[in-house]
Formats: sequence, C-alpha cells, structure tokens
Amino acid sequence: MAFPTLFTLLSIFCALVAVVAAGSDYYKTLDVDRRANDATIKKAYKKLSKKYHPDKNTTPEAKDKFVEISRAYEVLSDSEKRAIYDRHGEDGLKQHEAGKNAPDPFSMFSNFFGGGHQEQSRKGPTMLTEFEVSLADMYSGNHVGFRIKKRILCDHCRGS
Repeated sequence: MAFPTLFTLLSIFCALVAVVAAGSDYYKTLDVDRRANDATIKKAYKKLSKKYHPDKNTTPEAKDKFVEISRAYEVLSDSEKRAIYDRHGEDGLKQHEAGKNAPDPFSMFSNFFGGGHQEQSRKGPTMLTEFEVSLADMYSGNHVGFRIKKRILCDHCRGS
C-alpha cells in the first residue's frame, strides 16, 4: 500500500520541479492561448493589469502579480521576443536580451586608436518652423506633410 502513495508523491514532486525549472509561462500568466493574436493578448493584459495594479489592489501579492503580468505582455506583444520565447523559453529570452546589451569588444580599441568617430554623421544646426495641425489630425495620428526652404552650398562653386 505504501508503494503507490510513495510513487504518487514522487511523481507530483517531479512535476513541480519541472514547472519551477521551466520558468514562468507567460501565456498562463495572461490566461491566453498560445495561438492568441495581438488584440487578444492586449485585451487580456488590460483586464489583468487593471485588476492587479498596485494603486487599485492593495493586497501584498498584487505588486508581484502586476510585475509578472507586465513582463508577460512585454514579451508576448513583441513579435521577435515572442518567437524566441516560443522556441527557447524564458532562459533563451534572457540570453537573447543579455546578448543585445553586451558591449562591442572592439569599440574600446577603435575609440582608443582614433577610429571610433567614423560612425558619427555631421549634423547641421537645429531648424524650427511652425505649421498648423488640426486637433482631429493629432488625435488620430494622421501624417501631415510640409516643406522647408533650406540654403545649401553648391558643390561646384562652393557658394561664390
């Protein structure tokens, strides 16, 4: 009789270890299907973030839950991060993010030996201009075109 009970406990323990080792499941965090589209993910995030926002929910675990929800949305709403997460899990995503922020080992030498400023482009003075945009265009995010007159030097005569 003790053997089935021990076996059951051991299998439950192994399942818990597997869940902890796998890291967070962002799809479960947002309570969405793995095939969910961007609109579904955004809707789930808004619903849960309102529920667990620390300003609205004063329970001790609300802040941690809100951070977890925000992280899940950050990953699942970005197509590149989501693809990496789907393929490699949370650990793969952490490695990818660490690699993006890694400094270029050759930049120190190029800066030291004078090659570091080649990538910078020369910028002219800041130009300011005024133009009218309707409030409706601003709210709807419409693009408004305009022209600026700018004096430039002719390469042939150099302005003489």
